[in-house]
Parts: sequence; structure tokens; C-alpha cells
Amino acid sequence: MTSVPIRPGSVRRRWLPAVLGVAALLASTAGCATADGEHHDSPKKPGAAPSGPADPSGPSEAAGPSKGAEAARADHRLGKQVARAVRNTARASSLIARADGSGGRTTLVRMDQEGRCFGRHQEKGGSTDIRQLSGAFYIRVDAEAIREADRPDWSPASIEEKVTGFAGRWMRVDPRLKAFQGLARSCDLAHLGDRLDEVARGLEERQPDFRDLRREESVFRGKPAVKVTIPRLESVLVMSTGREPYLVRMDNGSRNRVFFGDFDARVVVGHPAAEELRSVVEFME
Repeated sequence: MTSVPIRPGSVRRRWLPAVLGVAALLASTAGCATADGEHHDSPKKPGAAPSGPADPSGPSEAAGPSKGAEAARADHRLGKQVARAVRNTARASSLIARADGSGGRTTLVRMDQEGRCFGRHQEKGGSTDIRQLSGAFYIRVDAEAIREADRPDWSPASIEEKVTGFAGRWMRVDPRLKAFQGLARSCDLAHLGDRLDEVARGLEERQPDFRDLRREESVFRGKPAVKVTIPRLESVLVMSTGREPYLVRMDNGSRNRVFFGDFDARVVVGHPAAEELRSVVEFME
């Protein structure tokens, strides 16, 4: 199957509202590790009492040296336990990820380390289905997404023509183009694993943003789980219990939430039928 060539200049602007991908959500949750290696604390809420010392090398005098050191060790042990679950999810051969964000945006994808992926991005302005396999990337938009596209150069008549000709039809696109990078990134399990590894490293090394952890027993989908709050990042990690724990939920405040599951299951996806394919170049004109 041949791909549809697209010149970079042919995509003048994003034709679909900003896509909320899994990787974007994780970037906000794991954003404490900056490119220059510095770490920035989130402001603490008024009246919030830390559960451990601010600095393991210098526990507060009020807590006492022995109590402060003991709290730091307990904090570190918990961090390493959670890091193990995070790394298990990061290294899964495949998984399902669902990201729920603000404004009713949802991303649901099943993907594996071999590059196979399929899923859907849903917003108030419509939905986009995606497929990826064997180096090919496809999208399929619905009528509402076309009508809500940010294309002032499309006349009302042109929009309805595109709805008739392209809505519900697959198009092969170049994921390197800016208009489609967000969609493609949500199918990148290797990138997702890298971001999760950043979280695990922060927990294992007890980096400043990953201290004063709070642990509580929880239930996830009817099974025992452990919920760990990271106060300085205003984030929550939920891990399964058992011999091989996994990270199964990741929250960033009240804005974003990601669920993980169905680890190491086979991902089956195929190329769209030839009669279902349309030219993305014609669509973007």
C-alpha cells in the first residue's frame, strides 16, 4: 500500500482542535524533571502538614533526628515500591491506556512495543479514530470533527462536501507533520515508557518533588490497590497489589487522569480496506 505524499506547506494549520493524547497527559504529570536537571516544587496548600522531613539530610529539630531519619527511610521505601509498579507498566509489551482530561476530552488507545496501535480521541468537537502498523499511520474523522475544524478558508458548502466525501473514511497521513504529531505520539508506547521511567527514577532517588509520600489502602475495579499521593506534584498514583504490581491509574490534580490495563495482551490491527481510503491531500485543500 502506498502512502499519500504531503508537502509540509500543505498543512497550513491544525485542522482539528488540540488533541489530548496519553503522552501529553503524562508529560504534565511527570513534568517535574526539566531539561536542565533542575526540579521545581509546587506550592503547598495552606495548612498542609508534611508527612516527612523536607530534606533527608536535615530533619527538623521538632521531629528529632531519629524520628526524622526514620520518616525519610519509610518515605524512600514507599517510593521504591511504587517505582517498581511504575516500571512494570513502562516495560509492558502492550497495554491499554485511557486519558481523561478537561473539557470532556478522552483518549483511548491499545498499543504495543512493535508499533501496532489503534484507538479513538473524543472531544466535544468530534472524534478521530487512529490506526498504526507496519510504519503506516491512518486517521478517520467524523462529521462533527470536520464541521468544527479550525479552517476559516473552508466555505460552508465546502465543509459539507468534505463531510459527504471524507467523514467516516480512512486517510493515511504522515505522523511527522505537525498537524498529526499529537495523534501519533499517543500511539508511541516507547515514549510513554520513557516518561514513566522518569517518574520511577524520581521515586527511587527520592528527588525533591517526590518526597513526603502518603500511602492509603484502596480498591481499583473491585480489587485491592494502594493509592499514593505525591503532594508536591499534586498527583496520585494507584498501583495494583500482588507479586508483580502495576501502575493502573495516574492523576494530575483534578485536570487529567490516565488509566492503564490489559498488560501484555496481543494487539491485533489491520490496514483499512482500499475502498475505505481517501486522499488526505484532497481533504486538506
